[in-house]
Amino acid sequence: MWLRMRQIALIARELAPVVDEIREVFGLEVAYRDPEVAAFGLENAVFPVGNQFLEVVAPVREGTAGGRYLDRRGGDGGYIVILQCDDHAPRKRHAAELGIRKALEHDEPEFRIMQLHPRETDRRRKTRRPLASRGPELAIRRPHRRRMRHRRSGDPDPRSRGPRRPVGKDRRAASGGGRSGAAEPAPR
Repeated sequence: MWLRMRQIALIARELAPVVDEIREVFGLEVAYRDPEVAAFGLENAVFPVGNQFLEVVAPVREGTAGGRYLDRRGGDGGYIVILQCDDHAPRKRHAAELGIRKALEHDEPEFRIMQLHPRETDRRRKTRRPLASRGPELAIRRPHRRRMRHRRSGDPDPRSRGPRRPVGKDRRAASGGGRSGAAEPAPR
């Protein structure tokens, strides 16, 4: 099963100035304007970036979810990350098992959409239903972060500043997971 980022959507109070700025800064041109976002009280502009997309949306009337989001965040910014997968059914089943509400769901022969409700996916926000009622997998856990230990070559004082490199297990992970041989250079 694969999962890839397909699109990032930004939200702005006014669409035209942001579109102009993206054109000027990145040299991108609008490839599509989706009339269907009007159902959400929005207008949009979609820019192709490689084989992904950058979308900018803006509210066109009062009382929209997008407008309320702009009010809460205090201005323009990131709005939605859209992912694409090769097998939708297991992800849909997993969301249902966790009790995550869906804001939008649509199945067509060519594509399927499952938009998870933002309040169910925002880790900073406390939800109305206790997390335990939705299963242990949804409990908010921070990943265990191994403290990176550093040592400067040839310097007995570990508190000294300067170029640092990981040591011990961290060194093996940084050099390719402990495999023998030199790590291959990154492609250019």
